[in-house]
Amino acid sequence: ITSNFILNSYHLKKILSISLNSEKEHILLSNKLETDILMRFAATKQIADAITFVGIKPKINFILIAIGNKTMLDKLYQKITPYTIEIFSKDNSSFLKKHFKITKKQLDSISSKNPLEDLLIEKGAILI
Repeated sequence: ITSNFILNSYHLKKILSISLNSEKEHILLSNKLETDILMRFAATKQIADAITFVGIKPKINFILIAIGNKTMLDKLYQKITPYTIEIFSKDNSSFLKKHFKITKKQLDSISSKNPLEDLLIEKGAILI
């Protein structure tokens, strides 16, 4: 996922939770879990749009999401650690507000400690 589309760990975990639960309930937006995750971060039902906006691009930081058993994930982590940078070091809130056309009025109407995150999660959750 292009790192610009992930606000923080709360946002990341909630979207992944939605996709994993959708897989468990056999209600994915597409045939593959990874495509469902892309679509939910992009908040679109169009696979091509999700890939265009959220898919990785040359010379742009991205976040690798790996799902599997602990042993395999530990091995992967050891291999990629030399190539990693600090996650969530950049505040993407302005980019996300602009991309999704989120206004201050919309954010002010949400009673939450994390209004932007919750709005982005809702956008990803309501896709059917």
